[in-house]
Amino acid sequence: MPDKTEINRNDMLAYDGSRGGAFKTGAHLSDFGSRQNSVNMVLADRINALLADIAALEERCRKSEEANAALTERIEQLEERERRTSELMKRLAGEVSAYKKEVDRVRLTEKLNSGAIERLDKAIRK
Repeated sequence: MPDKTEINRNDMLAYDGSRGGAFKTGAHLSDFGSRQNSVNMVLADRINALLADIAALEERCRKSEEANAALTERIEQLEERERRTSELMKRLAGEVSAYKKEVDRVRLTEKLNSGAIERLDKAIRK
């Protein structure tokens, strides 16, 4: 089937308007042919409208697929960012824990040293 995007209405004419003979049959065929041409024209218009609808739907599908691909790519980027952030937060949590231990050690050392200094000071004053 040739690739057509629209049906030519003239191609749908089934009757060319010629009357055949002197009998009633020719007149009946003429009426039938005219009515058939009218029906064919309506069908051609409807088919063309449907073809236009199909083209519009295909375009919407294409745009939806493009949007879906873009969203999928964005989701993958966000998942990678979340993974990196999670790794960073774990590393920071480890560093904060190490800093807290160091601060606690310095406080304890300072407390022990100040107690020792006070004892030495008292010993010197005696």
